[in-house]
Amino acid sequence: MSETIDIHASQDRILKAIHRVPAESSLSSADDTLFLMSHSFPGNKDGSNDIFYDLEHLLVEKGYHTLRFDYYGCGGSDGQEQDFSLGGACEDFKHVIYWAEGKGYKNFAFIGEGLGATLSIMNVDLNVKMMILLWPVLDTNDYSENRFDLHQSLTGEAVQKGYFECDGHKVGMTLLKELRKNTLHYALKEVFMPVLIIQGVRDEIVPLEHLQIAKENMRSKRIEIFSFHDGGHAMDQLNHRSMIFHQISEFAAQNI
Repeated sequence: MSETIDIHASQDRILKAIHRVPAESSLSSADDTLFLMSHSFPGNKDGSNDIFYDLEHLLVEKGYHTLRFDYYGCGGSDGQEQDFSLGGACEDFKHVIYWAEGKGYKNFAFIGEGLGATLSIMNVDLNVKMMILLWPVLDTNDYSENRFDLHQSLTGEAVQKGYFECDGHKVGMTLLKELRKNTLHYALKEVFMPVLIIQGVRDEIVPLEHLQIAKENMRSKRIEIFSFHDGGHAMDQLNHRSMIFHQISEFAAQNI
């Protein structure tokens, strides 16, 4: 069963989400655990090249409950694209968790891609049983340089407007300042649960070297890293996606 829902983060901040549960309850531990998917920016609840849309179907077929949502300023949620910020997205994340707890979910499994993986790490808590991080942004300052053409985009007009444009997207100056100042070192030290990280060796937006930050700071006893030697950012090739879905299925079965 799938339903499109509104999650009220505040009076003027409504988030669009899709909640899906299996047709039949298995009465297992999976029933009180919600797979929560956190998209990157720019992005929306379908994920890069629809990876969350596909994962939703895969996980529900396996008997899991899922929720994917649009951050404020993204997809069908309220706000404009340039309104997206890490601080605001963290507030969105908390309200999504509140909604889920109100529906009876006691535990969570986070799946984050790109900057959405960053937000998953920043919002980790004791009720998170596992995390799946797809091409995670662990060095946000480096990401801002790689993802956005700052030398061309940062003009006097952009600073005055409060946002700049890159590849057809509007990026707020607030977000840029956050990316340049943010560090995940302390948040990563709160990661104790099992973690699966998937990364492309040829990713020029989120370089493989970012993973060293995870290795040095995460306290998880189980960290599985799968790197694809011919994989670029978001790895949308069919053979890559098939292997990614297989690894996620196996990891979920072992940890939920």
